[in-house]
Amino acid sequence: MRSKSFVCLAIATLFLALPAAGQLQENAAGPLTIPEDFMPPGNLYDNDVSDGITSLATQDSDGTFFARSADDFTIDNAAQGCESGMFEITEVRVQATQQNAAPQAWGFDFYDGDATSPLPTNAAVPIATLAETGQVNLGPFGATTSLFEVAFAGAGTILNGDTIYWVAPFGTDGAANAGGFNNFFASSLGAAGTVANSQIIAPDAGVPVWTAVDAVIGPPALAFSFAIDGFCLAPETPTIAIPTLNSWGLLLLIGLLAAVSMFFLARTRRV
Repeated sequence: MRSKSFVCLAIATLFLALPAAGQLQENAAGPLTIPEDFMPPGNLYDNDVSDGITSLATQDSDGTFFARSADDFTIDNAAQGCESGMFEITEVRVQATQQNAAPQAWGFDFYDGDATSPLPTNAAVPIATLAETGQVNLGPFGATTSLFEVAFAGAGTILNGDTIYWVAPFGTDGAANAGGFNNFFASSLGAAGTVANSQIIAPDAGVPVWTAVDAVIGPPALAFSFAIDGFCLAPETPTIAIPTLNSWGLLLLIGLLAAVSMFFLARTRRV
């Protein structure tokens, strides 16, 4: 277990959200005690648990409060030793915050993208959406929010190794979001050796295209908390075509065998 210090919180509060985007951010109200890592760690990718500092809006809504906060990842094919280069996703776990007054189900999106942002750059268009299988309340986060760990079933999603994808969980209950942002993706320290470069899109909050989070709420750049589990798919076995006879071919074969039989019968009679 680790206790997040007030020092981290003080650093975070130096970079308050810009006025137009203030509602996009939910900061921790004090130091948190949270697990050291995802248990177990994601076996395909692990971007670490919440750093206990902040979280960014990510939700659906039937009102004006739509947003997605996303982070990228790549499954290292060589490290996984996967001959096929293809992986089936079995589970995704995230840490995220939501308003205590409106707990709700979550969804999870995978996006195509490049090293800069999800694609297309002007819309949230997922390549796959997963459903929640459960959520655990890890305790208070902000003044009116709590931190949750949420799990999602992979639903047979297939991803390629050495390929950049982006991920974003989101609150699914539009009715609960009618008065403002309710759901937020928790920031993290990120996977070892990676660069924080998360993105956000929130058209009705002044962010109409995918934009670097630090360009919206101020630095530093953020990573988000998620872990991905799955397995390498076996290479496809080559199939060998075995010739088969259609009805005409079968008739021709019968005719040929009949002719050969008559030939030998005729020779036998002459002898």
